[in-house]
Amino acid sequence: MKLMTAFLCAFFMLSCIQAQNIKSSEVPEDVIQQFSFIYPDAQRVSWKLKKEKYQADFKNDKKATKAIFQPDGSLFLTKTEIKVCALPPSAVGFLTKDEPDVKIDIACIIEDHQGVITFEAIVDKTEFLFDNTGQYLVSNAVALNSED
Repeated sequence: MKLMTAFLCAFFMLSCIQAQNIKSSEVPEDVIQQFSFIYPDAQRVSWKLKKEKYQADFKNDKKATKAIFQPDGSLFLTKTEIKVCALPPSAVGFLTKDEPDVKIDIACIIEDHQGVITFEAIVDKTEFLFDNTGQYLVSNAVALNSED
């Protein structure tokens, strides 16, 4: 559990860091090749450089997706928007326990380089993270439509 908490803290810090938009020609060839292999049908791809990692923001099967790569081309993390109904029921229960009519603005599934799955829900500019079973892990205030 400590490892999971440390990972989530690192993920939050990574998402808060300002990113530098870069051209695809500035992305290492290993990263481009791996990205093209994993996401051959990606559309509207834009690249950012964050803390020596390369982030691709794109549409995949009409879903907003982020993929973060190490400079050697290895996939570090993916974050894919999902329908709110795809969140684990216990996560939705946590979010609606005090306010049954709460509106979940965005829902995502996150998979790290070790295959650990977490879920994200954004409600009223607050990001909530849940483990793969829907148990609450941590929350953090976020600015929607930020550069992340």
